[in-house]
Amino acid sequence: MYEKCESEKKQNAIDFSSNKKKNKQLASFEDNRVSNITQLRSFSTAISETGITPPENLKEVVGAGALSGGGEADLVVAENLTQSKDMEHATNQAASRFAKVGDAANKVRKTPTYLAASGPGFVAYNDGNTPNGLEPFIFRVKAPYRKGKKTHFIQFDYQQANPYRGYIVRQKDTGDTHTSEISVNGVTNPQEKAHADTFNMAHANTGSQELSSFLDQSENLSRETNEARLDARAKLGGEGPRWLLVRNNSSKITDDSKIWTRHKGKVYSVTFRTLWLNWLSVFECEYDIPDSIVADKLVHSNNWTIEPVCKKFNRFSSSSKDIQVQ
Repeated sequence: MYEKCESEKKQNAIDFSSNKKKNKQLASFEDNRVSNITQLRSFSTAISETGITPPENLKEVVGAGALSGGGEADLVVAENLTQSKDMEHATNQAASRFAKVGDAANKVRKTPTYLAASGPGFVAYNDGNTPNGLEPFIFRVKAPYRKGKKTHFIQFDYQQANPYRGYIVRQKDTGDTHTSEISVNGVTNPQEKAHADTFNMAHANTGSQELSSFLDQSENLSRETNEARLDARAKLGGEGPRWLLVRNNSSKITDDSKIWTRHKGKVYSVTFRTLWLNWLSVFECEYDIPDSIVADKLVHSNNWTIEPVCKKFNRFSSSSKDIQVQ
């Protein structure tokens, strides 16, 4: 699926510096619940119309992407990536690239002039979780890194369409036997020794183990164990675009890492797991969220699904795997 999409429909590729794609009237995308009177724009068209500064080094291929679970999508491809020293840092580079794309898509959604100029019948996806008026698209990033004397690549497909907006829906490392897909079900044949076909949307619970320490699959391990490794990549690559603290602490962060801040003699903290579960309710699906915003939300937000733990500073203990924000 990856290789096919990269090579086909080259004549439809869009240079973001010279947008030539026409708007098109689309019938209903059943998987994304779009009104049949909605006029949708490609990512590059929307960026051009709103005047938002486009992310650099991107190419769009119309209709060359595929949504998780089926359905057509445009394909936006990251170009000119630099080689990283290992998979962890390549994953960080992928996360950083998607943060810029996700942020631009959010800005399109929030631009009043864009919505006002769209005229009657121009509506958002019904559940409000997809940027207004954007055609569904996949953002693909293939980040190179050094492994021994060879160059390897970790490739992620990020989906900008429901029900997986902002999620990694596919991934493939050079060392993997095949592309793996996001799933809402458990791995099939969990005890069989083989690379995993899927990684779970809900994330595996890997406790206090550093995510960066188990990113490689092995044919000598069970599918269940390998799926947890795919999931570790998905956490760093998927949560990294959302919070700077994830990218800045990718070597030590764990599911159980406490994200904490001190305020007026007290410490407010949540685990990394609680943080990612509140991306929508507390952080409104933003990207590149700075530590200062996280600190403020820990103290002042009432929208947490699990309230931050509050303790007096002299009763709070932290480890080297915990992350202070301020």
